[in-house]
Amino acid sequence: MITLRKTIISLGLGAASTFLIAGSVFASNSSIDGNGAGSINTIVLKSKIHTLVSQSNEANFYNKVGIKLSSGKNKANKNTNSDVTVGTGDSTALVDITNQANANSASDPSKSCCPCQQSQLDPSIIGNGADSTNKIIVENKCSTTLVQSNDASISNNVWVSSSTGGNVADKNTGGSVSLKTGSSDATVTLNNSANVNTAN
Repeated sequence: MITLRKTIISLGLGAASTFLIAGSVFASNSSIDGNGAGSINTIVLKSKIHTLVSQSNEANFYNKVGIKLSSGKNKANKNTNSDVTVGTGDSTALVDITNQANANSASDPSKSCCPCQQSQLDPSIIGNGADSTNKIIVENKCSTTLVQSNDASISNNVWVSSSTGGNVADKNTGGSVSLKTGSSDATVTLNNSANVNTAN
């Protein structure tokens, strides 16, 4: 007598990534028992679990920044018997752009939720007649496919103009004339980071 009891539980897992368990968690208690003398009996048990992890990201950035700063262009003309002081402050432009996109982190779900060990195959051969031939063939396979893909397009278009000065003191009679001009500074910082994949 060949007795086969089989329980199949299909699993599908979904999260931020796509997890697909192709196959089944297999539980079976199978036995070859009580067969007559000279009989030939065979049980074939196969368990297959395939895990597919798929992650994909797409990001597009377009940064366009324009800054124009101007300080100065003051005029002190045609003064008589007067002290003249013309001062211009500092001109400072600062642009800081940070773009971050597309980071994938994946763990093999078969290591935590659906290991091959859950394929519980427990066959047995007992109580068969003399000269009987009995075989149990067990095949237990697990496989994992991990796919990660990223697509990022980043474009930065930055222009900065910073100027100071251009002061004029003309045609002054008597007294003193003093012109002071501040500093002109422009700083642009770009930080682009994209497409990082990790798997364990």
